[in-house]
Amino acid sequence: MLGSFLAALRRLSVIPAGESSPDLEGREGDQLVLFPVAGLALGLVPAAVLVAGGLLGLPGTLPEALAVAALAAVTGLRNLGDLGRVVEADLHRDAEAPGPPPAVGTRPPGAAGAAAATLALVTKYAALSGLRAALGGSIFGTALGILAAACAARWAAVVLAGYSQSAPARAGTEDDELISATGGREIRWGLAFAVAATVLLGLVGLGSLGLTRPLAALGACTLLGWWAAVHFRQRFAGACRECLGAVVEVAEVLALAAMCVLAPAGRGADAGRPAAPAAGPAQPGAVPARPGAAAETPARTGAGRP
Repeated sequence: MLGSFLAALRRLSVIPAGESSPDLEGREGDQLVLFPVAGLALGLVPAAVLVAGGLLGLPGTLPEALAVAALAAVTGLRNLGDLGRVVEADLHRDAEAPGPPPAVGTRPPGAAGAAAATLALVTKYAALSGLRAALGGSIFGTALGILAAACAARWAAVVLAGYSQSAPARAGTEDDELISATGGREIRWGLAFAVAATVLLGLVGLGSLGLTRPLAALGACTLLGWWAAVHFRQRFAGACRECLGAVVEVAEVLALAAMCVLAPAGRGADAGRPAAPAAGPAQPGAVPARPGAAAETPARTGAGRP
C-alpha cells in the first residue's frame, strides 16, 4: 500500500517520493486507486502556504495567489502543460488526415493551449478568493477547501481512466498500462477513499467549510470525469496521460468554483482577516445610550464667552 501511494505521488507531482520498485510492476491499478489520497497529500502544500500568508497578514488576496502558485509548482506545471496540449490536439483534430487519431502532444504548443492554461490559473485564483470571501475570510475553511479540491480533482482522473480505454497511439506504453489496469474494482476503491477523505474534511471543518460543499465538489468532479471519458473517446478514440492531467487541472477549478457558489456569506473571520474590534468596557459614570436614540452633540457651555 505504501509503495503504491509513493508511486502515485511520483506520478502526480515532482515530490521525490522514493524510487520505483520492481514489486510494483503490474500493479498500476493500485496506484490509481490512491490518487485521491495522493491528491490530499499534495494539497497540504498550497494549504500551508495559504495559512502562512494569512498568519503573516499578507495584504488582499496575495495568500490565495501564492497558494495557487504553490499548487501549480508542486505538480511541476505538468497539469497546465497537459491541458494546453490536449486543447491544441482537440482544436486541430478535425483538420487531421482521416485515419487513427495521432497521439496528444505531437503538435507543438500554440496560442490556444497557452490561453487555456492561463485561463485555468486565473479562474482558480478567482474561485479560491471567492471561496475565502464567501466563508467570511476564514483561512482554516479555505485551506480545507483546497484539500477537498485537490482530492476531488484526482478522483476525476480515476473516473476518466475507469471509463476509458487507452488511446491507440499510446498502445503498449506506461500510460496504456495505467489506464488499461483501471476497472470496476479500482473505481469502487477509489470512490471509497475519495468519499472517506471528503467526509473527514467536512467534519473537521464543520463550523467553517461544512460538509455539503466538499461533497458537492466531489459530485461535480465525478460528472466531469465521466464527460471527459465520453469526449476523449469520440475525439481521440481513448484517453492518455495528458488527458488525465488536463482533467485534474480543470477539476480543481470546478471543485473550488462549486464550493464558492455554495458557500454563504457571513461566516466568522479568523487569521488574516481581522474581525471588527469589540466594544471596550463602559467608563465609570457613563450614561447608557437610549435604544434608537441618535448621538447627541455635547451641550454648549459658555458659548460666546472667553
